[in-house]
Amino acid sequence: MLAQMLQGQFEVHREWVHRTARGERLLVLHGDQLDGVVPCPRWLTRLGDVLHDATVMVSHRVNNLRRALGKPYWPLAERIKLSIAQRALHRALRTTRRRQRARQGYDGVVCGHIHRANLRRIEGTLYANTGDWVESCSALIESERGELQLLRWRTRRTPG
Repeated sequence: MLAQMLQGQFEVHREWVHRTARGERLLVLHGDQLDGVVPCPRWLTRLGDVLHDATVMVSHRVNNLRRALGKPYWPLAERIKLSIAQRALHRALRTTRRRQRARQGYDGVVCGHIHRANLRRIEGTLYANTGDWVESCSALIESERGELQLLRWRTRRTPG
């Protein structure tokens, strides 16, 4: 609905090819297109969704308390995700993206679906995951020379 309201002001694409200042061709996509590649029973997917929502809710409450106590943000949901089967999913998605990239001649893939910030070359292929603004407070930027860099913001206590 938002896209319809702002029609003509911006474009929305499922996939996009970004050419860096160095001339590298990067496939940019959300990453959810590859979910079906990793076999997973429907009930487990639903359970994962419920647990994720609950974790985010608890994380917000914990961090509201931490903020009230003058403590910095603590990425609870991100820490939990990294300690469970997310690593296997991450590996499977990375492998799938590399295969897709190889078939289509891209120099790398940029995505964000699994919210695990990452920037590295795997077997000569650039793999970049932007992370997110909620849990990992991360972003991917490109310098004028075409070099990509992963930024992570750490919240600091401001005197008040």
